[in-house]
Amino acid sequence: MSNLIEFTELFFVLAAAYPRFIPGNQTIEVYYELLKDLDTGLLKNAALQCANSGEWFPSVHELRAAAADLVRQQNQIPSAYEAWEEVYNHPRDNILSELRIEDGQYYIDHREIHWSHPIVEQVARQLGWPRFPGAEDDIVSDRAHFFKAYAYAIDRAVRDFAMLPQVRNYIESHQAAQLPAMITGLAERMRVK
Repeated sequence: MSNLIEFTELFFVLAAAYPRFIPGNQTIEVYYELLKDLDTGLLKNAALQCANSGEWFPSVHELRAAAADLVRQQNQIPSAYEAWEEVYNHPRDNILSELRIEDGQYYIDHREIHWSHPIVEQVARQLGWPRFPGAEDDIVSDRAHFFKAYAYAIDRAVRDFAMLPQVRNYIESHQAAQLPAMITGLAERMRVK
């Protein structure tokens, strides 16, 4: 979002969709501070989506979640069933061979197959692709494991997108310093028992 004035205009348009909503003195500034990292067009469309589907004025969380859902749709992330079908049918060597007949001659064309989305490939490889999925008698179990891992990967991607930049910066700047203390504390607690 480019500036507070532009955001204020959007905020009042959204507030007009909820006539019972009465913002507090600092509501606009707080919302702006927590949403200013989002692209203006994305935030406008997330606000429209919330106004179209929610009974109450949307919270910052609801606006960020709506924005994340729009980004997911823009990136055409496949559903779990579509992703499973792709993994199940994906050639083990990433090469699709097709027989072609031209002027009575037989030709075999080879072309490399790419994954529909990086998350599909990531989860497939984490589960052991190209050896995954395994034997036909394990297919129900393999599908269940894939669905669970895929749902986690999607949730994590959405959570990472929706995370405030300030929170991400805090985590990144403190994780290296906190880790040794956490490990030491855990080791001490284990010794006590």
